[in-house]
Amino acid sequence: MRKVIIYYILGTTAIIVLWLGIRYLTIGHLTITTNIANGSIALFKLGDENHEEPVGESVTKTLSKDLRPGKYLVKVSNKSFSAHKIVYVKARRPLRYALNSKTTSDLEPVYPSAAESIVASNSVLLYVERHSKALYKIDDQNNVLAVDETHRFNTINWGDESYGVGRDDKGQFYSVNNGSVVPLNVPFATTDLKAVFIAVSSNKQLFIAHGSDVYSGTGSGGFKKLTTTKSPSPSLASLGNKVAVLDGPGDIYNRNVPPLITVLDKSGRVLAKKAVEAQSAAWSQDGKYLALTGEGAEIEIVNGSLGDVSSLPVIGTVGSFVWSGSSLYYTVGEGLWSYDVLSETSLLAASTTPGSKLSDAVLSTDKSYIYLTLNSDSGSEKSQIYRLPLRGQKVPNYVYELPVILPDSSTPCLLSYVNFTHPTIIGANYLNPNQICPDAVKTVFEPYDIDTSLLHYHFSQASRVEEDY
Repeated sequence: MRKVIIYYILGTTAIIVLWLGIRYLTIGHLTITTNIANGSIALFKLGDENHEEPVGESVTKTLSKDLRPGKYLVKVSNKSFSAHKIVYVKARRPLRYALNSKTTSDLEPVYPSAAESIVASNSVLLYVERHSKALYKIDDQNNVLAVDETHRFNTINWGDESYGVGRDDKGQFYSVNNGSVVPLNVPFATTDLKAVFIAVSSNKQLFIAHGSDVYSGTGSGGFKKLTTTKSPSPSLASLGNKVAVLDGPGDIYNRNVPPLITVLDKSGRVLAKKAVEAQSAAWSQDGKYLALTGEGAEIEIVNGSLGDVSSLPVIGTVGSFVWSGSSLYYTVGEGLWSYDVLSETSLLAASTTPGSKLSDAVLSTDKSYIYLTLNSDSGSEKSQIYRLPLRGQKVPNYVYELPVILPDSSTPCLLSYVNFTHPTIIGANYLNPNQICPDAVKTVFEPYDIDTSLLHYHFSQASRVEEDY
């Protein structure tokens, strides 16, 4: 009997040791800590197409768990902070990450306008006003000026603030060179109904997709046909003298045609090719990364040779995205997120009021700001141009209140603001603006306890049409 007990103990011990050994060889350990209060840590196993399977949650500041090897997504959040991180768990390797709260920057208001096709440097901001389709600029003296009111632009694709290519509501193409708008001769008919995509590099190299045909050229040197895609409407993303052609994203005409991304140089030489589906793309400034979005709720990031780098699940639909260094900034609803490729961590960089939508993200050519447009789905807020400072720029607190106060038409002086090079109150009255507008400013700003002597002003004569409006 005693031998039986001994054998039983030895057998049980062997099983336990074997189980612990197998577990050690096949299980990893992950610990997540955070410094946020009143928040939660959630852990998800990422499967095919980044399907999220919940595997752990904690309402304390620590989550610690044994896990099988694989790809996992960590989400840390409370009312004022949100961060996502992709981690790769490996057997026999304990991992520990801290996702701590970082101060998010407030979006700085720039100008209340329904703006599209924005480009900006440190001395000028250009945009197309959505309703009139006219091209405007804000100069370094904070003057809002019409650059071209003759043409109604549907869109302008910019290489930088000095050069862009636009298409008007009649389908005609124009180059915009330092404010001069001239017709652009393209190698195809502009009156058909074929889809057109334009990509412009900062060196003024143009790439245009007209239907299935993709061309490269310059405004003065003509165009060369690079390729004909299987998709009837490929989209493009250019950088310098190369372009990524997104062929067959969700091809509704021929489901048997596999999606394809091809990187070509301006002469048509193939630099890279990969079978992957995407609807839009954006190059990092150094060409190391290409971000891709499609119909799924994720962003794929590949390198310049289209090799896989990382993928990040996204909660919601990506509106627009732009690179700043190794960080990808992307909009989802009212939130602007940043994703750092090196740390594989997403942070909520800024957000606006629920129900609004951020879009048209663009990096200023001096890399100081990301400019965006804000629109409200409910229509309760007027459209605005905002920007996110990237170098810790500070403005007075009252600047963030300007979109709440202005525009205002409750007084005889029509009041608005512009905050490009400095915060300025602009006013217009058709009789005597320099006498009427100062009193209007005091009346409108009085409830907000703002020292109006700190503000800059620009008062001008208004037409009767503006006054009635």
